[in-house]
Amino acid sequence: MKRYKLAILLLAGVISACEVSNESQQTNVLPSSPVDSRIEWPPPSNDTQSVVVARDLLATDYEVVLDSSGSMDGRACGSKVSKSEAAKQALKVFATRVPAGANLGLIVFDSDGITERVALGTGSANRTAFMDAVMRTKPGGGTPLWHAITLAKEKIEAQGRSQLGYGQYHIVVVTDGEADITSNPASVVNEINTRSPIIIHTVGFCIGEDHSLNQPGRIFYREAASPEQLQEGLTEVLAESPTFDILKFGD
Repeated sequence: MKRYKLAILLLAGVISACEVSNESQQTNVLPSSPVDSRIEWPPPSNDTQSVVVARDLLATDYEVVLDSSGSMDGRACGSKVSKSEAAKQALKVFATRVPAGANLGLIVFDSDGITERVALGTGSANRTAFMDAVMRTKPGGGTPLWHAITLAKEKIEAQGRSQLGYGQYHIVVVTDGEADITSNPASVVNEINTRSPIIIHTVGFCIGEDHSLNQPGRIFYREAASPEQLQEGLTEVLAESPTFDILKFGD
């Protein structure tokens, strides 16, 4: 009799798990157009490998995009240090203030091109790797914002699949100039804003408010006219991260 009771309990657990899974799939969608069609977020992967489910499904994720183009070698708003050095010091402090349970990643475009320098992760090893990678950046090249933000979006989507769509997702852009003519970020920003829960933050360093990523109501934009304001802008990213309710995402 005990075996039968155990079997019934196990079967009930399986049925309950399936119901939760189905519910999450039904709620993790949003309108993709004025037509009554719906798409899932995160989008399915083209990779045939199975998704490894994250240990913390409710984690907050910060993917930093650091502009280390040639112009970052110039002086920071009249100060004695370069914009690159000011950004490095600000991001080192930022890394120490990111909550311990949050995932932190780094994408850079500099003299070595556009690459993910540190994968999203937690723990002291991740934070050390982040700070080391930031310090190794070398200013050079243009400002391919579309390509960099697109790469950040793809990394966040992969993390979203790991977290089954739960949690909070942020792309944090630190830049000192407009995008290259062939890399206007408007299209990818529009896609992110209309088809995902990802929140974009931009700190415009020594460039004022006239920037393509300064879009009130769509992007959290902060103007930084000094190294101190750059640090304050990054701190505000953590302070203003809103709570995301996935159950309301498809409303």
